[in-house]
Amino acid sequence: VLGFLVNQGDRLLLGDLIDVTLLGVYVIAFGIFNSVEMLLNKIIYDVSFSALSEVVRDRPADLKASYYRFHVFIGSAAYFCSGILMFSGQSLIGLLYDHRYEQAGWMLEVLALALLITPFNLAIMCLLALGLPSRFTQIIAIRAVSLFVLVPLGFHFFGLPGALWAIVASYYSYLPPTIYYKINYGLFDFSKELLIAPAWLAGALLGMGFSLAIGR
Repeated sequence: VLGFLVNQGDRLLLGDLIDVTLLGVYVIAFGIFNSVEMLLNKIIYDVSFSALSEVVRDRPADLKASYYRFHVFIGSAAYFCSGILMFSGQSLIGLLYDHRYEQAGWMLEVLALALLITPFNLAIMCLLALGLPSRFTQIIAIRAVSLFVLVPLGFHFFGLPGALWAIVASYYSYLPPTIYYKINYGLFDFSKELLIAPAWLAGALLGMGFSLAIGR
């Protein structure tokens, strides 16, 4: 139930706050963002979880090393895509849709910030592999509560931009407990966390190049 609320919550909340036309524009931006997020999460849930569960069962001492092998791959992909969309969302929407949907551009660029959190979903899968479902539930509950509290507040004080930034903030709300659990269970290495940072810069440069190339 919590998972459904989190996945559908942004549209449920915005549907009560903005008109149908503007909601349709948001759905376009969210659709592009969500397609990237779902692909990365599918790799995490379908591939990484099975592999990490096997490591926990057969070679528990290798869990951290195995975790960071997946982390570098998934994190680099997420950071690269985030960099591209943050600097070319407006250009991409302008290329794919007519002027009626131009607001989807800045929405996509804001949502792209949430992709930077995707690699931490892998840490959550590690907690499940370690037989700690209660930690998973706590993290999802934090995200759900923050989403349903922050979005109405953001919209009340800052309108639609405030609501969009609140949606992104809800992704970051479960970052502190996730990092805490990573440290607590010996799954945190700051130097290895930084290995994926260059991928964002590469994506940002490509996104800016794309925008310049199409003149938008």
